[in-house]
Amino acid sequence: MINRILIGGICMLGLIHAGSLMAAAPWHKLSFSPPDPAPGESIALRLQGQMPDTCVAQFTGVSFAEGSLRVRLQRPVGVICGQAITPYTIDVDLTAAIGTIDVAGSYPVHVELSDASGTRDIAFALLTVADRNEQVVPEAGFWVADRAGRFATGGSGVGFNLEHQDGAIALIAYYYDSLGQPRWYFSAGPSDRRSYRGELLEIVGGQQLFGDYRPPGDMIALGNIDVAFDANGRAEAWFSQALDGGVLAEVRVQPVSLVRFGFRTSASTASLAGKWVLVSLGRESGSGTVVNLVAAPSLGASHLRLEDARTEVVVDCGQVIEQIDQPPASCSLFVANARAATLDNNGFKELRNTEGNFRLLRLEN
Repeated sequence: MINRILIGGICMLGLIHAGSLMAAAPWHKLSFSPPDPAPGESIALRLQGQMPDTCVAQFTGVSFAEGSLRVRLQRPVGVICGQAITPYTIDVDLTAAIGTIDVAGSYPVHVELSDASGTRDIAFALLTVADRNEQVVPEAGFWVADRAGRFATGGSGVGFNLEHQDGAIALIAYYYDSLGQPRWYFSAGPSDRRSYRGELLEIVGGQQLFGDYRPPGDMIALGNIDVAFDANGRAEAWFSQALDGGVLAEVRVQPVSLVRFGFRTSASTASLAGKWVLVSLGRESGSGTVVNLVAAPSLGASHLRLEDARTEVVVDCGQVIEQIDQPPASCSLFVANARAATLDNNGFKELRNTEGNFRLLRLEN
């Protein structure tokens, strides 16, 4: 299961300055081979990093549960260790350890370390599994936290500017600090077919609206950001940050669901009307039906109802008036007068249930 562990020693004095950068240079780094595997393809994991002394952590196993992978390491307890920061490399054959991953998706990978101080995560990365012929080109523009996504970290006030050019992504995230002051975070670099990973920098200072010009101040390395694009206008971002500058510092992780913001679009029967493909997975090994949704009588201004008389497909949605610029949070899908699913992970180009086995995909006009 473990192909190789490399150990070597270097002087600690040479890394004192690097350690003062805190999250600027991650002590532990995850990578995958291939970097974006296809479903069913063999996957290898590599963990590279440094230990604070000559006692190197041992790999004790990897588990796969609830769509998340956890790599476990153990440091020796009650052993006298030499005073030298020690680099290491651990290679793991994931396929031999947990079997193949046969479903496309984005899988968070946590590295868990146990030692005399307890058990904690010391590294994080996102493994994206996607079909070879699939490539998502994210829409450039303004993205917002998606309240219809699977994470409870979304809401108003969180925004992203995203640009995609020639296989590279640049993004700025807008958040607030604990005192309510706005903060900008920047990342840029090459992207894969369905994902992006880069260092996250906090932008401090700079030009004011009614002031003399001054260049931006410091760009502080805050951590990393992983983004998995489910569609051109839907994504999930994962922020990871070491809590301090220590070699074995705990890494905290926060995900957020994102959706492309359509500021000239609102959820209405007019915006949802048109041709869609209804995809039903698990029934007859997956099937697609073209439906032409048109407005149908509804129960009021906060209620949206569309139907296709030919296919007997009805979409019945509730709408919050204060959030009319967002896709409807919940829609009931009826097929042949029978309730088929609740569509609760919606966008303007895709309506689907959380499980993903029922989807309405908009056909471009």
